[in-house]
Amino acid sequence: MRIKIHGGTPGGEVLCRTCSNALITNRDMSSERIVCTATNPYGLKVTEPVYVCSDWGRRDAVGLKQMEDAAWIISTSRPRRLGFSQDAPPLEVVIRAPKEKGKEDE
Repeated sequence: MRIKIHGGTPGGEVLCRTCSNALITNRDMSSERIVCTATNPYGLKVTEPVYVCSDWGRRDAVGLKQMEDAAWIISTSRPRRLGFSQDAPPLEVVIRAPKEKGKEDE
């Protein structure tokens, strides 16, 4: 008996290659091993190409914590109203580099 399925396999890019939950290892050009850590911290071996996934996350996306760690801190010498003023004294602006890991505030 022969079974033919129409439209059974979606086309497009395999999601695991761009997913933050995928651990991909290549032994050589012909063998690729993909382990998915979305459902289990130890991972689940992916044996077939995945085209639709509810836990897919962009591998190159930056998280909020990473952005906060890299942010420069800008503060002024005193609070003041917004806008331009002819008689206002100059305002000092202080810009500090992001905190480095392992170093205390100076």
